[in-house]
Amino acid sequence: MWLLIVFLLIVLAVAVSYFDNESGLTAPPPTNNGTNNAIAREPRDYTVFYRAGVFGPTNIRIHVGDKVIFQNFDQTALRIVSEGYPNKPELEDFDSKTDILLNGQFLFVFPKPGIFGYYNFNNPDEAGTVIVRP
Repeated sequence: MWLLIVFLLIVLAVAVSYFDNESGLTAPPPTNNGTNNAIAREPRDYTVFYRAGVFGPTNIRIHVGDKVIFQNFDQTALRIVSEGYPNKPELEDFDSKTDILLNGQFLFVFPKPGIFGYYNFNNPDEAGTVIVRP
């Protein structure tokens, strides 16, 4: 009985080793866009929800060119503004300009890398951060 178990384990180990090397399941090499060896990727959309006075997720990591959709699921209107508003906002255009009502949304495409804070102009204690990678 033990010989059969040992034999099956050896066969399994050989099969795993063989198929691991021949299966092609490894990731393909990254492609670049020909400019500076950066990995090419399509811009993505991310959603930040606002409920009960809280942004979720509070902190989000994205890449330059990605779009963030701020969606209001609260009865209370909110206005998204960039940290430092109104004197020195981190991003000039990162401002919803008007209140976002229930089920309303605000879209913003982040044009450069950095760490950008934002908050609800109607209640500055409600805040979040967008970390934008190159």
